[in-house]
Amino acid sequence: MRLIKKRIFYWVFGVALVAVAGGSVYLYIQDVNMKSITDLNSENNFSALSEEQMIKDGSLILTPETASFSALVTTQADGITHFRSQMCTNKVPDYIAVHEDRSSSKLNDERVANFIQGKWEFNGNSYVFPDPIDWDANPFDSRTWRYQFNAWRPIHAALAKWNDIRQTDLEYAEIIENAVFKFAINWSAINFFSGEDYRTGGQASFIWYDMAAGHRAAVLGHLVRMASCNERITDEQYLTLLRASADHLLYLGADRFHIAHNNHGLYQSIGAVLLCNQVPELQLCILVKKVSEQRIQVALKSGFSKEGVHKEHSPQYHFYMLEVLEILNRIVDRANFSEQTVSMITHAYSKAQESLAWFIKPNGELVQFGDSDKKQLNETNVIDLVGSENIHPLLDWTIKNNDTPRPYNSNFRVFKDAGYAVYSQKEEKVDGERREASYLATNAAFHSRVHKHIDHLSFEWFDMGVDIIQEPGKYGYEGRTASDSELRKLGFYYSHPARIYVESPHAHNTLEIDATPDSRRAVKPYGSGLNSGGMTENSWFYTDASVSRKQSIAHRRILLLDPNNWLLVVDKVQPLDKASAKKHEFTQWFHLNPLAQPTLNIPGQSQYQIGSLPVTFRSLTSGEEEFSVHKGEKLPRYQGWRSNTPGELVANFAIGSKVEAEQTEIVTLIDITGKKILNSSFEGDPLTGFFHASWTYADGEKVVVNAEDINGQLVFK
Repeated sequence: MRLIKKRIFYWVFGVALVAVAGGSVYLYIQDVNMKSITDLNSENNFSALSEEQMIKDGSLILTPETASFSALVTTQADGITHFRSQMCTNKVPDYIAVHEDRSSSKLNDERVANFIQGKWEFNGNSYVFPDPIDWDANPFDSRTWRYQFNAWRPIHAALAKWNDIRQTDLEYAEIIENAVFKFAINWSAINFFSGEDYRTGGQASFIWYDMAAGHRAAVLGHLVRMASCNERITDEQYLTLLRASADHLLYLGADRFHIAHNNHGLYQSIGAVLLCNQVPELQLCILVKKVSEQRIQVALKSGFSKEGVHKEHSPQYHFYMLEVLEILNRIVDRANFSEQTVSMITHAYSKAQESLAWFIKPNGELVQFGDSDKKQLNETNVIDLVGSENIHPLLDWTIKNNDTPRPYNSNFRVFKDAGYAVYSQKEEKVDGERREASYLATNAAFHSRVHKHIDHLSFEWFDMGVDIIQEPGKYGYEGRTASDSELRKLGFYYSHPARIYVESPHAHNTLEIDATPDSRRAVKPYGSGLNSGGMTENSWFYTDASVSRKQSIAHRRILLLDPNNWLLVVDKVQPLDKASAKKHEFTQWFHLNPLAQPTLNIPGQSQYQIGSLPVTFRSLTSGEEEFSVHKGEKLPRYQGWRSNTPGELVANFAIGSKVEAEQTEIVTLIDITGKKILNSSFEGDPLTGFFHASWTYADGEKVVVNAEDINGQLVFK
């Protein structure tokens, strides 16, 4: 071992043991078989590094020699003091957060006051920073908390407040600066990048966690600029921030640590770009900014469908990506991106806004497909995000309560590439008559395991001013399943029972097969299972989708909506291989609004009241079988729950219709007319799209539905 005695912390590799004695800091550096920058460049700077060495190798780290000021920057400044004076000649730009907190100004003011006092409130938990701060702390047994803490979430509100008052309240701005620098320098002085992160190092630490590093990088660049003119920051502290910046660029630049298969990689790349925009003088920016721009191009192309829908199965994450696209759109002028990148960002930003509009229900809430919390979008928070000048006309129309015609004059949209179909009718006047709002969204998307629940062909339905059928939400990312467990093999990475439940098929408005979950790991994602969708001659909206389930069963679902009146759900299942066909237990599940109250449950029919809206479930295929009804159960398994916010469960009625067969059809009518149904009938073929359904109301009205496949297209007659 080598003993190095310095008055400041150095970036090291291997294992660093820190001891303090007599005011000095000793770093014991264990030599390991890793490359340092000096192995590649005897002049102790990064300019001679090739892209392959920097990006493909992934094992480069900073050593005391290469962490010197002259090695970190490209400028000809004569030392740190001169460099800081040069940086100080330019006005410090406004702070840009990669993941902004758009809470009320009053709430953010409270958060700033708490932060200054050394306290952080997050998800109902209060944490007082110890001295020194333990960055690997887990006081609330929460992965989310640990990630947010190391992503420097506590300082975001403070920096946003600093933006607002730095010219008008110099005293309070200085107080904020002191608290922010104390927090950031504390982290930067002790959390060295050792060449491993939370995945490759085999540790559960969130200190070097991919997305947290992206968030920190964006902040670090801003702090370096702020510190340049701050006389209270010593040169040693300033060098600590520069070294932390270089450390992050080494980490974010290496392929080994880049998460290309989900949105984390985009956050990593944007963090690196924002850092280099603020401090382009860093040597590593020459390579890292270039490769980050290339990765942004790949992420925009692979992460969104042709229609602009984010392909991670969650409208909430689509909204998060809109935040990222807004940042990219805002910095294109000063980022020196190529024309191709600028064009891709502009196009993606517009399409993402347009498609987001279709996933907002008439009550302003986002559909809760996949990992989505209950989230309200309105004119205030959407305009705050995209601005009134940049907002897409359809998104602008959707979030405003007005009677103007819908842009493009269509009440439905089929996202064939993404795997979604949506009918969206606002409350409006038609031919002088008032028509109530109606909304139906169906999910036939499976692009990867990322944020994907076992919700194949599930849907949400809002009508007559009421959420009727809802999805369960996200709950949160709590606990970890063992890598060799059966749950992990099926694609469950989080072990909390409520989290396992919300990912499972019986938590969704879909078919559950054999009372067990489908695998999301041992199967190839089908992308989009959507066959078609649109309006019939009767002004009904339909969707038709087909997917493979459990690698042995073909599942086809047809939804038919008469807005303000009823929804018909037709499930058709058959074996993929006739030779190995066997009986399965198929259960068709529906999850009601938690406000629903039961009024009747008899063979073949179950009735509820949601506020003033009567809702009747009538089976057209189960005969005398009763619906199974569950609410707020935890034994023998979770059933009848939904989650609006992380860590929260709310009981709701779950209604199941069960059939045992090799191939079959399960058909349920969900009626909201309030009229009594006298009789109903169904005839169909599980092998094709053909079916005939009818029912008669007590007032004599009869509804008849005829459908069949013609030239590969479902046609209603």
